[in-house]
Amino acid sequence: MSLHEPETDESRLAAATWDVPKAQRYSLRVDESEMQSTPDEVLIGRIANGDRLAMQVLYARYHVRVFRFVVRLVRDEATAEDVISEVFLDVWRQAGRFEGRSTVTTWLLAIARFKAISALRRRPDEELDEETAGAIVCPSDDAAAAPVSSMMNVRRPMQVVIRSLRPEG
Repeated sequence: MSLHEPETDESRLAAATWDVPKAQRYSLRVDESEMQSTPDEVLIGRIANGDRLAMQVLYARYHVRVFRFVVRLVRDEATAEDVISEVFLDVWRQAGRFEGRSTVTTWLLAIARFKAISALRRRPDEELDEETAGAIVCPSDDAAAAPVSSMMNVRRPMQVVIRSLRPEG
């Protein structure tokens, strides 16, 4: 390129990659296009070796499916977004532990299910405000029905006791 020729995208690319052998430059372009048809198991193996492109391909392939699965469980889009972030972060960190005893899809959805259940357990119980609680009538054995707001004093301590219970095992 002479001093009088305008700089093009091609010339900038050539200048940026002049120290990379031609075969490697070609290989990089082929990897990007061929990665789309790479089997999931191969992607997981490449992710285990720190391949970010493989992670991007896996994420692009499955993030919508995992999101839809999670949002059905947690019934909240913001929580579902948090959960899928955790899922794919775990995939990045734990890809080397994938044993291939199931499909990658099953593995992803199992991780997502576990993360969604954990998120539901962390979610605080939705409290009734006093106005709503007062409007709800609780059926009782005697003729006079007690409003739910009068039972709120019993409900809160019971929630604390229930949360403190742990399954035997």
